[in-house]
Amino acid sequence: MKIIILHHDLEWTEQEIEKIIQNKFNGEVHKFDIRNTSIEEIKKTNPTLILNRVYASVANRDFESLKKNLNLLKELEKQGFLIINSLETSKSDYSKNYAFQQMQKNQISTPKTIVFSKKLDISQTIKELGGFPVIIKRDSGGRGKDLQKCESIEEIFQAVNQIKNSPEYYGEIIIQEFIVPKTDYDYRVWVIGGNIIFHHTRNLISQKENEKPWLASRSLGSNIQIKKQELPQEIIELAKKASKSIKADFNVLDIMESEKGFVVIENNPTPNLRPEYQEIIGFDPVEFLIEQIIKNNNLN
Repeated sequence: MKIIILHHDLEWTEQEIEKIIQNKFNGEVHKFDIRNTSIEEIKKTNPTLILNRVYASVANRDFESLKKNLNLLKELEKQGFLIINSLETSKSDYSKNYAFQQMQKNQISTPKTIVFSKKLDISQTIKELGGFPVIIKRDSGGRGKDLQKCESIEEIFQAVNQIKNSPEYYGEIIIQEFIVPKTDYDYRVWVIGGNIIFHHTRNLISQKENEKPWLASRSLGSNIQIKKQELPQEIIELAKKASKSIKADFNVLDIMESEKGFVVIENNPTPNLRPEYQEIIGFDPVEFLIEQIIKNNNLN
């Protein structure tokens, strides 16, 4: 079994994946940095499986590499290679607006999303999104980079200009409907092969003093919480349906409860699995992930 790990800067998760494949499954691992690899080099390896581990958050510092990765995945799929996650899924991973469109087609509850442009009628857009506050964020990126909750048109333009002034990013900017949370936590739901394998919650945090918590982000300070109760059936069906809509073999979803029901805030087909996860949740999620991928694709 030969497995390729496509990556940008190597993080703990990719190093853990390599160790598990080599030590537990006696597999051969080849790592390719998206910044200096080519389809010819990958084809020479003749891999059994290609794991795309180029994070959406790479856009925070190197947007060009995401564009290169999508082109590479397109060519590799034409060659018939098995890739997890696929080109289609990666499009949703690297563009929140694209993911919104796929979920909207499938009538999945998710925040309304509009791409910002100079021609946009801001006042009308705010009305379409249900009024203030609204969320401004990068269409491509992650880990809470440049995410802002805006209470006025002035704040919207301040947030937009902050993103535009980032020299490393030249992707789109999106405006999203603000979802008012019903609880002080969100759900993080892990889906592999269409099945829910695990879930936990994260406490909500705020960006300003004296502001009611509304945001869940491990990178910005949320803590992982393990709740003993079973996952509501509505969340189970929502997570499965959302993962299917973006054609994800593996997906970790952020789901929040609002007064109108449960809402998919974001899909994370390439999540960053920090080393403290194992201690908090009681098992190694990276090992479990690799086991399930190998089992579901009959690779062992």
